[in-house]
Amino acid sequence: MTLLSSNPAKEDALRDLGITVAQRSPLFVPEHAENARYLATKRARMAHDVPDHQSGVWHELLQGRVPTEISDGVDRELVDIYAPIVDAGSPFVLAQLAQSLDGFIASSTGDANFVSGPQDRQHLHRLRALADAVIVGAGTVCSDDPQLTVRDAPGDNPVRVVLDPKGGSRALPRC
Repeated sequence: MTLLSSNPAKEDALRDLGITVAQRSPLFVPEHAENARYLATKRARMAHDVPDHQSGVWHELLQGRVPTEISDGVDRELVDIYAPIVDAGSPFVLAQLAQSLDGFIASSTGDANFVSGPQDRQHLHRLRALADAVIVGAGTVCSDDPQLTVRDAPGDNPVRVVLDPKGGSRALPRC
């Protein structure tokens, strides 16, 4: 069997029961402020696998540092794409827009979910992990109800800011 678990003790227990484990593939839950202590406890007390991003290039980028010693492949790609953001040296604004092959940002019904693919979503979530805040308009909030969180990449969620030119001082737009 292939075991999907970050806990090496489960693999040992199955083997002790006579079950052949051909491979164990770790499953990593993205770490956020809400679950960081729980995940750290699992690694410390039960020897769960440590995600590569917590000791590698992505972790360094999340800490605001650009690694100088980089292997090829994914690490090189992460540095090439995200180092300019991390190493900007001053505040800046970054805009991101997803559109379909035919040039639209929503379907003919107005649905904007999954206009782009999984790689684009992961890139967007990495950008969010490196950002202090995400700004959207009130119309986007009313029509899409976006989460604006980091889900497909490790890192902290940015502050969510809604711009509503008609809103005055109320906290959320009237939809």
